[in-house]
Amino acid sequence: MRGWRRYAVAVAAGEGHTPVSAGEGHTPVATGEGHTPVAAGEGHTPLAPGTGAPPTDGPEPRDETGTQPISDDDADAERLRREAREKGDHGALLLTAAVTGRVALICHREAWDFLAACASENEHFCKTTEVCDEGEGRIRAVLSGRSVIGLLIALRNTHSASSMDGTWALASAFYQRLAEDLTTTSRHGTHPLTVIFDDGIHDQARVTETSA
Repeated sequence: MRGWRRYAVAVAAGEGHTPVSAGEGHTPVATGEGHTPVAAGEGHTPLAPGTGAPPTDGPEPRDETGTQPISDDDADAERLRREAREKGDHGALLLTAAVTGRVALICHREAWDFLAACASENEHFCKTTEVCDEGEGRIRAVLSGRSVIGLLIALRNTHSASSMDGTWALASAFYQRLAEDLTTTSRHGTHPLTVIFDDGIHDQARVTETSA
């Protein structure tokens, strides 16, 4: 028992073993050693803002309409092409009118007053055009091909100078109707062309049903 006590006292005093200095007995690891440092944000694919999905390297998405904005140069080019087409169509129409013997216009008297006033300053329009009463406020005016040329030129100029008003509507409608009907003429036609500005309905029975 006494020997055991002496041993215990010696151990308590540090005897019987070799002291280990601070840090001895193992290989110190420098700060950051033992692993590969990961830079901030590495180790994962960042998400595109607000998408919840990784960004792609593809092209930017197009808008919902699938159209690209039109540049001023493209708009100018398209306008020039349209004007060239309209000018060519107008020239062809004048050539058709030039070989037309006579054209009868049937319209309301007020419509004729507008047409005559519109073309009165054109050198090709005859101011002494024969006009006959057709009843119900309508008249028949017989024009030569030359007068039709003058009328077409005047209507086109009036249309271009007007801006979406009553004069523009009248000039546009009369020009279109003349153009449509003139294209039906042919070199071998035997009957004069009659252009009617008097749109209405065909079935009288429908009028009765509607008013009932």
